Amino acid sequence: MSNRPRPLQRSPLALHLSLLIASMAAFPCLALAQDAAADAPRADAKTLDTVSVFGTLDNSISAGSKDGTSLKETPKSVTVMTNERIEAQNLTDLQEILTQATGVTVGAYSPLDSFVYSRGFPVQTVQFEGGAPAYTYGFGFYYTPDAATLDQVQMLRGVDGIYSGAGEPGGVINMVRKRPQDAFSASLNLSAGSWENYRGQFDVTGPLTEDGRLRGRAVVALGDRNYFWDRANNEKQVVYGALEYDITDTTLLNVGATHEKRNEGAYVGWSGLPRYSNGASLGLPRSTNFATDWSRWDQNTKELFANVEQKYGNSGTIKLNTTQLRQDSVARYSTVYGFLDVAAGIQPGITASHNEYSSKQTLIDLSASDTFELFGRSHRYTVGTDYAKLDGGGQRNYDMGTYYSWPGTPVDVFNYDHTQHPDPTSTLAYYNPVLEQAQRGYYAALSLQLTDPLRLTLGGRYGEYRYHSVQDDLANGTRAIVRYSDTAFIPSAALSFNLSDKWTTYLSYGENYKPQANLLKGPLPGTPLDSVTGDNLELGIKGEIFQRLSFAAAIYRVQRSGQALQDAYYPVDPNNGSQCCYRAEGEVQSKGFDIEVSGVVLPGWQLFAGYTYVTTSFDASNDSWQSGSWAFGRTPKHVFKAWSTWRLPDNLSRWTINTGVIAQSSAYMDGTVPVDAMDPNTAWIAYRNSQGGYALWNASVQYEISDTWTAGVYGENLTDRTYYTALGGISGENVYGTPRNVTFTLKGRW
Repeated sequence: MSNRPRPLQRSPLALHLSLLIASMAAFPCLALAQDAAADAPRADAKTLDTVSVFGTLDNSISAGSKDGTSLKETPKSVTVMTNERIEAQNLTDLQEILTQATGVTVGAYSPLDSFVYSRGFPVQTVQFEGGAPAYTYGFGFYYTPDAATLDQVQMLRGVDGIYSGAGEPGGVINMVRKRPQDAFSASLNLSAGSWENYRGQFDVTGPLTEDGRLRGRAVVALGDRNYFWDRANNEKQVVYGALEYDITDTTLLNVGATHEKRNEGAYVGWSGLPRYSNGASLGLPRSTNFATDWSRWDQNTKELFANVEQKYGNSGTIKLNTTQLRQDSVARYSTVYGFLDVAAGIQPGITASHNEYSSKQTLIDLSASDTFELFGRSHRYTVGTDYAKLDGGGQRNYDMGTYYSWPGTPVDVFNYDHTQHPDPTSTLAYYNPVLEQAQRGYYAALSLQLTDPLRLTLGGRYGEYRYHSVQDDLANGTRAIVRYSDTAFIPSAALSFNLSDKWTTYLSYGENYKPQANLLKGPLPGTPLDSVTGDNLELGIKGEIFQRLSFAAAIYRVQRSGQALQDAYYPVDPNNGSQCCYRAEGEVQSKGFDIEVSGVVLPGWQLFAGYTYVTTSFDASNDSWQSGSWAFGRTPKHVFKAWSTWRLPDNLSRWTINTGVIAQSSAYMDGTVPVDAMDPNTAWIAYRNSQGGYALWNASVQYEISDTWTAGVYGENLTDRTYYTALGGISGENVYGTPRNVTFTLKGRW
């Protein structure tokens, strides 16, 4: 169903983008008129054989490593999304990039509230150039960066306990920022797509001094768009700058900053769409938006970074990696939440939320790595320490009158009128003067070349974790305080064997833990839960096929215990700062394998394909609200992703044709909910919320108008498949995926 028309008045940003795209579109016409030999083969034509869209196993990575180990030598499963691929597929934010990565399931409750799952577990840890672990979700911090600043995204699947600290075992997202280059280049990317989706991006880099020791880079991206759901819109502005300076021949300084501003109008919130009490879909159109016009989320994110690399000896490197992230946002929106049971007279209700967030993350990592000779062989070592602190103090939660109390005012979801719910008055209800977590780690890894083909890597991390929250209930005049600290040693080991110059196999083992002291166990007022503990065992192989295709495959098993589950014997109050009550008794196991192939199939034809198989199990007490499928249902058993790019030969070499598919098997969410969420002693409803498997087909065509300009058209979900990108419970969190859409692009390179 088509989206409800938006008024013709456009914002100044959208108007500027529209005029810019229209004016730039005149250049292709001039180029075509002047280039009479456009269809003739060119001696200097670039081919995809000279540009590696997917990278190779020889690429050095900073995911799971501090010393620039190659992808082939890294005894873990890593997918590298290069800048060439990001641009070739017209990917514009981190969510879109990760959607294309092997073994990753991505969904979104809203444009600012997404989840990433890998191997059955959420992925909540990110790194910048392999630095200290940052946290992407919670404490008032919601990180969904634009792709304009990213040169590469490395998705490590599984446990990286040495360098990523405490967290989930699903994996780590490592982002590599764009860096200044020693030669001048510039690019301009313009696009216009379905639902008035406009975007412009300009990127320029080069030397700033005559000797080239000082280099700079600047990126600006502007976006203005509507969504396929009614009335919602987004404005985005991104500014990025970086300087790189050779202080000496052995000392390199890299500093920079990013400012990203996002404004979401008619914001849809986190609730998604409800369902019938038995889990069946309500059959609502994809354009459904229960948000009111006064719903919005305004977000302002600033990032400062400074990195220093100092060479020592013949091959040693000391790295200091620092980043500070600040985010301020105001989220004020309505949601419709709750299941529909016609026979019982139960309807979803409209509630509202008003929160003000101010969060700061400080990330510091200092490491040293080098090789050394012993017993006639070369070995490697890495030692270091990191510190990561997330401060969300100052968070405010407001009472919004009749909208605030659960279950809210009942609504008719089939005849919903957002204008019948006026903007309410907000009153400050809860205040967090303190809300912070911090972790400090000391790590070391030693890689010993035991024989010519056999390498043993041993490592470990001693981590210190601290959590502290203070929440004031202004209505009742009470204060809830939670303090917790913990320490843990996390060992890791890997054995690698070179089968030949092109092939290597490995066996790796790693442990991990995740503190959950912010969740308390009964009886009230509660005491902190113990940390979740687990381990990961992985057997893999990497190599090259016909010196053209990179190949990687791995089988794995992840186990963990002590997962927190909400305790059915205690009422749930989402505004209770003590977060009580939970049981630390979930036993989780995830097993499976993944295969990834990429590279040149034939001259001009490059291919990427990744397949993942996952099985999960979860054991929990019947006294818990959740059975565990709330997490694992989001990870389908089978996921296949492929993308192919083909530059046509000879006289057609100006044309490039791309095709791709993302296919997955069925997914489900089992659960039980009380009829009255505030009274667990009431009747309970068991449900299964499921959807069948589906495939999303994408394609694009680019035409190189001249050596400078390239025009393209991109089509997504070409069969217009209706599916859910986020599958939740019967009360909400069910979000439709994007319908068929088209984007037109014009790209210039100098």
